[in-house]
Amino acid sequence: MENPVAISSQQKLKRLFLFVFITSVIVTSCKVSLVATYDYMVAEKIEEVNKEIDKFYLVMLETTVNENGERAYDKYSEQYIDIQLDLKSLLQKNKRREKNQETIQINQRIYDKWLEYKEIHETQNELSDADIEANMTNIDNMLNTMLAAEQFKKAIK
Repeated sequence: MENPVAISSQQKLKRLFLFVFITSVIVTSCKVSLVATYDYMVAEKIEEVNKEIDKFYLVMLETTVNENGERAYDKYSEQYIDIQLDLKSLLQKNKRREKNQETIQINQRIYDKWLEYKEIHETQNELSDADIEANMTNIDNMLNTMLAAEQFKKAIK
């Protein structure tokens, strides 16, 4: 006859093994992601928009002076609208992605800042070299932050 204590210990050991096995399978096979996945096209669009804005401001700095209406808003309004559309398109792409709230917030701040700079130029009807350089640097920093956030998503698998 078998020892009842020995049987009970074996059953407990089997149950413990089964519990540990099931737990390890669940832990290693389930992945909870709180961040959107990396999107190459979004990263490319960020770089493209950044380049477009840099060119906009650099051309303004290089080819005009803040005299005689050379930097009047109406000479640049169409370019402002083109860049605004690109920033809005980027914002819409980011809004369609799940778990992307941080990037959406950064993108929204960039979009709002662009509209603010556009309105200041329209209201004052001119931009100084210092204003151009400050605007360009500020937008560049924000876009680089958004690009870094997007590239960080590559590391999360």
